[in-house]
Amino acid sequence: MGAMRIFGRKKRDTLEARLEKLAGAGVHLAPGRTVDELLESWSREDLESGSYFDLVVGLGLEVETGRDAGAHYTDQLFTLDLECIEDHGDYSRVFRDFERLFQGEMALVELEDEVDIDQGQARISFSTNGQSFEHAFEQKDDWLSEEAIRFWADVVNEIRQKHPEKISRQMASFGDGGQGVVFVCLRPAELNAFRKLTRIDVDMIC
Repeated sequence: MGAMRIFGRKKRDTLEARLEKLAGAGVHLAPGRTVDELLESWSREDLESGSYFDLVVGLGLEVETGRDAGAHYTDQLFTLDLECIEDHGDYSRVFRDFERLFQGEMALVELEDEVDIDQGQARISFSTNGQSFEHAFEQKDDWLSEEAIRFWADVVNEIRQKHPEKISRQMASFGDGGQGVVFVCLRPAELNAFRKLTRIDVDMIC
């Protein structure tokens, strides 16, 4: 009976095989990033066992150690702790990561923000694709505002509607299992392949 269980057990993919399958779904390690860097922060067992969830969440983070600490593992995923807004510049940093996910399709210039935690107010402005945008919104403590994300989505959708040839990627999100969120940005066929491979339910943003 024990032998039957052994022979019937499905062989799990190695980390390298999982990364190759993710690449087939559009999620690639960024140039210079390595498996060894991933294994500095997580065990091979954690990244190879169970679903793809932990691997995908990890890929959305930054390299923690070494000379390239702070670099992004991939430019298709962005894992963010939602308690990340404390002062001026914080929304600009988040929007720079949104810009990165769109791979040049949403290049931002004149990006500025203002954050007043005490007054519960924030504002962000920028130009992209020849248009200028600005939005003021309520700021609740140090949490990233959902209204700011909706503003980003509105801008992307407006440009896509006017110039569909300029925006080929779609942005979606899912919870990271804690108080964070993972943003994923891929072309439609890639996003469908990503969902099928990882079995992660995503919420479409834009």
